[in-house]
Amino acid sequence: MVTGNAWSVTTLASFKTRNEEEIDVLWSADLPTYRDENPALWDAIVGFFEDAIVSSCSRPGKLVVTPRELLKQLKHNGREPSSGLRVIRELFQKGDIVSADTLRPPSKDSSNRAGYTLSALKQTLGSYIWGAKKTESPSLDDPIVPVAALKAAAARFASFSEGPMASTEIHTVKTLAAAVTGRNTRDAEAVISYLVSKNEAVPLFTEPSPEHPEPVLGVKFGKHKVNPSDQGVLRTKAAFEHMEQQSMHLEKAVAAEKEAATIAAKAGQKSEALTRLRRKKVLEAKLTGTRSAATKLSDVLMAVDEAESNKEAVLALETGMASLKLVNENGVTAGRVDNVASDFKDLMEGQTDVRLALEQLAKDSAADDAVLEEELEELITGKPSALKVTPSKLPKKTLADEAEEELAELLAALPSPSNEPVPSPYQVPAAASSSGIQEPSAVDNRRLEANIPDS
Repeated sequence: MVTGNAWSVTTLASFKTRNEEEIDVLWSADLPTYRDENPALWDAIVGFFEDAIVSSCSRPGKLVVTPRELLKQLKHNGREPSSGLRVIRELFQKGDIVSADTLRPPSKDSSNRAGYTLSALKQTLGSYIWGAKKTESPSLDDPIVPVAALKAAAARFASFSEGPMASTEIHTVKTLAAAVTGRNTRDAEAVISYLVSKNEAVPLFTEPSPEHPEPVLGVKFGKHKVNPSDQGVLRTKAAFEHMEQQSMHLEKAVAAEKEAATIAAKAGQKSEALTRLRRKKVLEAKLTGTRSAATKLSDVLMAVDEAESNKEAVLALETGMASLKLVNENGVTAGRVDNVASDFKDLMEGQTDVRLALEQLAKDSAADDAVLEEELEELITGKPSALKVTPSKLPKKTLADEAEEELAELLAALPSPSNEPVPSPYQVPAAASSSGIQEPSAVDNRRLEANIPDS
């Protein structure tokens, strides 16, 4: 997106792949009457200027334009593209450019609101979806909107609605215009119409009243229904924005009066300086009151947003509790879990028996293969085997036999016991006996074994 006021061809990504001479050729070339006459030239001109149109209209405040304005924006080296209007009309026929008249928001007349949404839906989804292509091409002064630029602006609107500046999902058109479309209300209205047609937003209106004769147009982002409180929130937001603007004007007025009083005082005009200071004081008091009211309105909006969040949380909890009750009603208890665990254990034991049986079958098959190899050896050598064993006479090992064999192998691996006697823990070494130390008696040994203290 280009943020400057003037568009330049150098902002295009395709500009880097073309030299100045190629750009001049595209600017001065005439689009063939039919594509079949020169497909390569046709595709080059239409593709290049389609990117240029989308790039130019993606700037803030430049979304809704007339062909005349668009051609002026596309000037390069002081020249408008020779085929610019032809390309605009071709893109219009394809549905890549739509008429801005079908993207106007509903008026304060409630009878026009239903037709507004349907008209926007038909146009923004492309005329080819709803039947034959459009036969009427836009004139030089008909407002148009490139669909690609419209979608890009809608994405920026969605980012704004989800960003930190969004206290609620409801915004006025003026807020969105100031934040996204360079304060261009017409562009903001077109984007809102597109979002409504895509079911990504709901238009909001405040009915005129004696206190507020002008209706307020806003939008509620997301796939939500309009609540009875939404109009009140929209009106509150509009009042808050009005007070914010009024505060800005008052700040400028206070600064101007202070500057005028300073100039008058330096010029020796005491009476004029005092008058200016009195005005400044009155404006400061009004500014304080306006700021206070704006702060209270902001608090109200935050409270409404918090109440909506609490309401959603309570509804979610109620839904979760209802689901939990349905699950418990199906009889999920600890006993049922134990039964499932027991059944699972039985099934796994059965699978173990099957696996062991299959392993035994594999062993039997291996024994049969050994007999067949022995018989094949007899056929080759012509000599009978010294020990011929038939498959039916092969001993079949049971699980008990396998366990006994494994036990025998473990015992064989143990070290052989020594024939030397194991010395007693209370036996006195020979060196101690020869030194004259008395050997403990049998009674002392029994006391030591029983851990009996001496009397």
